[in-house]
Amino acid sequence: MLLAQDITSQIPLVSSTRAQRGSRSPLGSNTKSASPEGPRLGPPGLEGTAVRPEVQYSRTQIKPGSDELHLDRQRRFKLQETAGQLLPEFRVSFCGRRRRRAVDEIKIMKGDDGAAYASGVQRCGSVWVCEACSRRIAAARRLETITALAQWRSQGGHVSMMTLTLPHKREHKLKHVLLALSDCTSYLNSGKRALSALLKPYGYFGQIRALEVTNGLNGWHPHLHVLVLHRLPIPYGVQDVLKARWEAAAIRHHWAPPGWSVGLSWQDGTAAADYVNKSGTWGLAEEVSQSHLKQAGRGGRSPHQLLLAATLGDKKAGALFAEFGHAFKGKRQLFWSAGLKAHFGLGDVSDEEIADSEDAPVEAEPLAVIPADKWALVCKYRQRAELLRAAECDGDAQVTVDFMLSWLFDRHLESIRRVA
Repeated sequence: MLLAQDITSQIPLVSSTRAQRGSRSPLGSNTKSASPEGPRLGPPGLEGTAVRPEVQYSRTQIKPGSDELHLDRQRRFKLQETAGQLLPEFRVSFCGRRRRRAVDEIKIMKGDDGAAYASGVQRCGSVWVCEACSRRIAAARRLETITALAQWRSQGGHVSMMTLTLPHKREHKLKHVLLALSDCTSYLNSGKRALSALLKPYGYFGQIRALEVTNGLNGWHPHLHVLVLHRLPIPYGVQDVLKARWEAAAIRHHWAPPGWSVGLSWQDGTAAADYVNKSGTWGLAEEVSQSHLKQAGRGGRSPHQLLLAATLGDKKAGALFAEFGHAFKGKRQLFWSAGLKAHFGLGDVSDEEIADSEDAPVEAEPLAVIPADKWALVCKYRQRAELLRAAECDGDAQVTVDFMLSWLFDRHLESIRRVA
């Protein structure tokens, strides 16, 4: 048996399959994005393992105990570890490893999908920098958005998507471009000529905004995808009014005005509906709830891609990811208009609550129980993925886990003797 640190000391890129999304381009003219599936990490000898795009957001599509799930865990934990090293003051530095207060033992539980997970550990709840928490949060937000859009359409409502961006240069710091984007968005949504006022004749009902960022040849590119809910079709001429309003917002906040065809783009929901019917995997709900997990195109890189490059030794990518983490700390990935969630019967659940939702109820029967000191060794030697896989094997999970812990403890004692 090999330690994870031996296996992943030099992690090669794994060839991956892209989701079949038809001949259409990604939703939104400014997204510059491709399939949500990207490069995968894995130990030597398994580079050719094909991985479905669903792995990126949910493990329910993967068979518990399989090589595919094991590789996915190794990759997720390795990226999480890299994020913690780049951002040591962030909670991601101990997410999934540090036990909760007043918890003396870690329980290995069986999820609804049959996969094992550790209960009793702290989770950071970061949708931006944590590979583990962001997946769980994105999956939950996707279900919320799908529920809302389905109800709205069943009521005869229309959905359009607006994309907002600003000009940017390589020398611009991310926090400055992000602040300008925030100020301009506030301007667009306030005053007598606010978005809601301009669209009121067409039954404006609310909006769902998603924040996304990529880094490319022209530096940081933060932008917003906005789902606009309205009751009546919106004529084409209204788009020109909105574009002029967005341009005025940039000038008012001392930013270079965006190009007429670039700063604000508008797509009605018909194109998106046709698109999702053909691809079956990516539509309006995914565009806003999981946009931060996509792969950037045209020479750009998403934060996820920067983290992957940093894990593989790219120091510049690591510095860019750290800048991203600090600039986006505390930012909301999704914003819903006041009262919109309540209208669709959705609760207002925080990202942290979603991240913690996997912890099992007290009465649930664990597959195995691990003392706190043994769990510390598991984390020290990066054996979380190995341990969870052992718990999923046929037979008595506690016996299998205890055998692994015994081997791990012997390995630990051996390393102490070497030092002495």
